[in-house]
Amino acid sequence: MNKTATFLSSCVISASTMAAFVNMPQLPVNESPLANATDVSKQPLLQATTPSDTIAEAQWIVYPKSDVQLIGGYISEEVFYVAEFAEAAKQLVELGYQVELNNAVADAMWVYPNAIVELVNTSAPETVIARIDMEFDTTAYVEDEDELILVKSLKNGDEIVETKIEWHLKDSGFSPEWNTKIQAIISKQAGFLGVKVEQNDLNSGIWVSSNMDSNIGFSGMGSENNYASATTMANSLKQANNTKFSLACVFTSVSTDCDRLTTLNDPDVHPIEKPSYQQFLGLESQFQVETALDPLTEYEFQVRYWTEVDGNYAASNWSKATTFTTEIDTSYSFTALNDAQTLRAGEIEEFRFWVKNNGNDTGRNVSVQFMLPFNVLEHVNGSLNETYNATLAGEACSINVVDGKSYFKCVADTFPGGELLTLEINALIPASVGEVLNVYYHACDVGCEDQVMSSAPRKVSGTAPKSSAESEEESSAGSLFWLLLGLPLVLRRRG
Repeated sequence: MNKTATFLSSCVISASTMAAFVNMPQLPVNESPLANATDVSKQPLLQATTPSDTIAEAQWIVYPKSDVQLIGGYISEEVFYVAEFAEAAKQLVELGYQVELNNAVADAMWVYPNAIVELVNTSAPETVIARIDMEFDTTAYVEDEDELILVKSLKNGDEIVETKIEWHLKDSGFSPEWNTKIQAIISKQAGFLGVKVEQNDLNSGIWVSSNMDSNIGFSGMGSENNYASATTMANSLKQANNTKFSLACVFTSVSTDCDRLTTLNDPDVHPIEKPSYQQFLGLESQFQVETALDPLTEYEFQVRYWTEVDGNYAASNWSKATTFTTEIDTSYSFTALNDAQTLRAGEIEEFRFWVKNNGNDTGRNVSVQFMLPFNVLEHVNGSLNETYNATLAGEACSINVVDGKSYFKCVADTFPGGELLTLEINALIPASVGEVLNVYYHACDVGCEDQVMSSAPRKVSGTAPKSSAESEEESSAGSLFWLLLGLPLVLRRRG
């Protein structure tokens, strides 16, 4: 179905047209998988709340976890008032941080399809604290179904410090036409609210008419202090030989005029890249993903519902994204290549294992560890690397000592199913270890902190003789030692 439509806000709408108006469906809420779920099937069953309206289609998207959200609805009514649609289609989006504006704290925003953002607090979402407005209420524009509203969170480490909202708006209803990207900016770190307009021909319709009036207003302030008309913008830009517009107001200077052209150090729009998503279409409030997703990967999913009246279509806003992590089918086993060896105290001995991935999936960033139950730093003869070292498939491993135990830590960036990797450890065997040395090891790609390491005993020669009591105690362990010696040692993890 063709969901592309032309919106002509300045036209008069007849009563018959209004009668055919198609309402947007109610916003869906994701139900399954649950937020932050792990070990989720690579072909998950996606579920959302049952729509209150009869739907023509459910549009599902799944994409690797992203700092970009998709929001916004859609309507294909041929003629309607943009302002009316904008109010019905506004969507509440949480910022993920708090910002103080004009002695009030905002933690969320209403985002409108016609380039308006209203900052609010979730405790009182109808009370507007500040408003970023590009005033396209009186402008006709075309919005294709793929021209989504994008919201991007910019981080400093794990902290969100800035939010960008981007619209792609077009005017094909008037002459001359224009086509541009608009961005609103909320910068917690730099302390301003701002707008940017993509580079445009200064003779295009966006500048030569009164179609666009940009302002940033704070609660309790008149917009005249923070106002720039399209004509004023165009004249200033022509004088500056510039074809880009930016406007910013700092949080703390609510009584000061906004810098209409150059406050933003970088006035370029830098379009937001939308996530690379898989799309699935269904007829119900649940959908079984048909194409397997990548294993052990964080994904997000969203859905919106479509309805149809007399050939006119409308879509709900996109549901809030839910993050989940897919399962992985990996199973790692260790086979000792020299398990019958007798270690010699005072000598550097080699431990060799084959590590195999018995699963069907390729392990990624697989942790392979070998542990000696003593502090190797107390027995170094020469340099550490000469006395103790390890490699996995020829790549060097690190050594960490924790609580008197020495961990040889190796990482396989990729470990395909069915393949073998060789683990080699060279270690000086101190006389103090006794006549039997237990060595420990495991491999994992998730949940490593919860896994218990497997162990295997090695007989040691050349150590100090034991007392009779110690000998009796260890003789009872001898049978178990030889039993374990002949068995393959397996660690298994399946997502």
